[in-house]
Amino acid sequence: MKKLLSVTGMLALILMAACGGGGSSDAEDTGHPEDSISEQVGSGQDENVCRVTMESIAMMILNEKGMSGSCPPTLEDFQELSPAYAEFDITCGGTPYEYETDRENFTITCPNGHGSIHNDEATWSW
Repeated sequence: MKKLLSVTGMLALILMAACGGGGSSDAEDTGHPEDSISEQVGSGQDENVCRVTMESIAMMILNEKGMSGSCPPTLEDFQELSPAYAEFDITCGGTPYEYETDRENFTITCPNGHGSIHNDEATWSW
């Protein structure tokens, strides 16, 4: 439960940053990329952002599996399940995540070496 709440909170931060849309912000621009979540999300290169994205996608796939009984066959099919899912960038730095499934289990792997998730087990710890 604690992990789910943590992931949900991180997902909310990503969605808020992604929904910001325009180039202007009410926050002061310090010129430091680490000060801006939206800049990190936009680059797709930040390891933590990548891992949070993979965890968020994994949690949503598990939710969909719970409702439908199976994992989506591809990440593109996952995105078609909900308008909210369509908003997710299923790439890291422009290179698509690798996704494998037998419809019962799945694995999401970062193409840039940031790790992977098999069902709800990540290769890293926070």
